[in-house]
Amino acid sequence: MSKATLSTQTGKLFIVIRKNKEIPVSKIKAYCEQYGREYAFITHSCDIDSATGLTIPIHYHIVLNAKDNRKRLATHLEDIRQFFGFKDSNGLEIDKYRSYESALQYLIHKNDKDKTQHDISEIITNIDSEELNTYIVCDTFVISFDYVYSLCSHSRNILEVIKALGLSNYQRYRATIWDIWNETAKIK
Repeated sequence: MSKATLSTQTGKLFIVIRKNKEIPVSKIKAYCEQYGREYAFITHSCDIDSATGLTIPIHYHIVLNAKDNRKRLATHLEDIRQFFGFKDSNGLEIDKYRSYESALQYLIHKNDKDKTQHDISEIITNIDSEELNTYIVCDTFVISFDYVYSLCSHSRNILEVIKALGLSNYQRYRATIWDIWNETAKIK
């Protein structure tokens, strides 16, 4: 990771720990609870390197919405090093995630069929299970006006619309969805 990247301030962390040793789940959970508002993590112990066919050593992926989003990535990295008692930062990767959905989906390799597929039940998280499922199973798609109109017309409440669209699409098109919902409510 470049120094310019490490100087970035963020609370949206995608962390990989590759220290080739097992870390108790309770220790990772304690880290997440101390430093994160919302977190999800998974242990990958059976991934296969597609180039060599060999098993990749145990490693951990963490998606963390940090309590302090003003810290630089370098500071977050140092927090990880100290918390786990690592002598150095070798084997630690940290980056700012660009898409929450993509970061969560990567935990199970949803969009990378060449990698070992993991089950959503392997994820340890403080995210509501329905919400996590929505993030992971949702596919990014552009919704049409006709589709939203049909959903609003046939749904009993706005929550049914949100579930059908997924949270990311609801957030993206919220104003339009509410306009259509209010308009179809007059017709119902």
